[in-house]
Amino acid sequence: MEALADPLNGEVVERFASQHPDFTAEFDTPFHADREAISSHRASSGYSFQYRYDGPRHTHIRVLAVLDSCWSTEFLWRFPNLETLDLPYTGDYLAELPIKLAHLQSLVTIGTGGISHTHDCEALSAFRKPSRLSIRGRSSFQTADGLEGGTALRELEFVGCGQLMHTQAFLALFATAANLTVLFVTGSRKLRLPDELRPPASLTKLTLIVCKASLQRQLFLLCRNLRCFSARNATITDTDDVFGDLAELHTLVLDNSQIQTASFKTNPEAVRFVPSLHIVASFLKDSPPGEINDVFNDVRVLMDDEALLENGVVSFFEDYNVEQFTTVVPPGKDYKVILSASNRTEEADRFVDPRGSISFAVDHIRQTTSDPQPIEPNAETEPFRHALDEAATKYVSDHYPEGAVTVYGDLGFAIVGNKYNPNSFWNGRWRSQWSAPNAQNEIKGTLTVNVHYYEDGNVQLTASKEIVVVVPPSNDPAAYAQTTFRQITKAEGEFQAALCEKLADLADTIFKTLRRALPITRNKINWDSIATYKIGSELSAK
Repeated sequence: MEALADPLNGEVVERFASQHPDFTAEFDTPFHADREAISSHRASSGYSFQYRYDGPRHTHIRVLAVLDSCWSTEFLWRFPNLETLDLPYTGDYLAELPIKLAHLQSLVTIGTGGISHTHDCEALSAFRKPSRLSIRGRSSFQTADGLEGGTALRELEFVGCGQLMHTQAFLALFATAANLTVLFVTGSRKLRLPDELRPPASLTKLTLIVCKASLQRQLFLLCRNLRCFSARNATITDTDDVFGDLAELHTLVLDNSQIQTASFKTNPEAVRFVPSLHIVASFLKDSPPGEINDVFNDVRVLMDDEALLENGVVSFFEDYNVEQFTTVVPPGKDYKVILSASNRTEEADRFVDPRGSISFAVDHIRQTTSDPQPIEPNAETEPFRHALDEAATKYVSDHYPEGAVTVYGDLGFAIVGNKYNPNSFWNGRWRSQWSAPNAQNEIKGTLTVNVHYYEDGNVQLTASKEIVVVVPPSNDPAAYAQTTFRQITKAEGEFQAALCEKLADLADTIFKTLRRALPITRNKINWDSIATYKIGSELSAK
């Protein structure tokens, strides 16, 4: 696959296309601009729309970066014979894709906006050929309008989507997807299975991850041809009652599920249990600072189903990133925001940047951000939050040169400092979470340190302490912020000093007791005799 460094340069694209008539184009746009900015620069060389080469010969396009919809549509409609299209963002034109691109057989859209309008849902039933639709990232599927009529979809995939299982919407989808053979749903925290759910009879592979539902027999009454079923966080009363009629079933994955009775009287050899994802999740959760990707690559050999693993770990990476205060750069910003439970929204994979007054979507595996949306800050607390933000930024700059801080609208804040030195076989992370449950009277904090040293061994240090500091109330935001961080500086400094003192004592106490008091002969060594023996051996050699 060839890649063009600057797709906005029409002359470069045109010249390359003329020299390679059969090439597959992969466009990587290095910027994100809003609709007004692009429209106002339509005639400039930096934002050129002049693509005059022959589009029909191209059958596959993969766009790697976020595109503005007005630029994307004008560009994409030049390729009427497209069969495969991978987009990071579909914007407002999802419904137009299968209509204007009549030959489109596979659409992968990452970080899409909500599928909550009639024209969006019509896109699901407008594919004219046996097709694959994969919706990844932030998405909500909340309406059944527009799903009338048979759809030609063969493979349907929802990955990392929130608010997906609105009962009527999904029932309508299944009612029309007569040719659906593969359905994959994963990473949705709000996934719920309606009791009336009836997957189409054509379905041969069904994967439901993070389903949090009780699986009943009626779910599979029409799926007599189902060959592969996977579920996570499900509850099953009797496996034989639920799956006993599935004569074609040969692969069953029940991960982190509650099973009261497990038996397969009809065909016990037809079902193959694979190692649970929660085994991988436990390793990922305990990954040392900066080493989660290394751990993931090591433990993936435990799983037989590579596709299930790669899609199923999305929620595990999210939990790890939130717990470990992973930092990301919000779209269009030049500072880092900490991912934590305090700034995670109800929508899947979306977090708030209080400083920039935006929310944004996060790819937890790649640690990239997209789709910024404005939010309204709390007018009452914003002056105090802003003052705390300024004081916190200075504090972190002075004490954690490679750290980051995020101050929330409720006047709580999180601090993280990472030090990675794999060349010397050690990594470490400092985390502190502070909250103000009683407005301005007191602040509660949890301080946590994780250090991993692995040269000729494997040693991890974990230390944690809960602290409460009293901050007098004040009507002056600047004064309140200064007082707060004087207390924070003192509290965190005392914790670090106590930790260093404790570690210094280990060498003279705990570690000393681990050493052998006497040699294996249980006799003290006479060092003077050893010197005499050495001289004697040298004389004998001569």
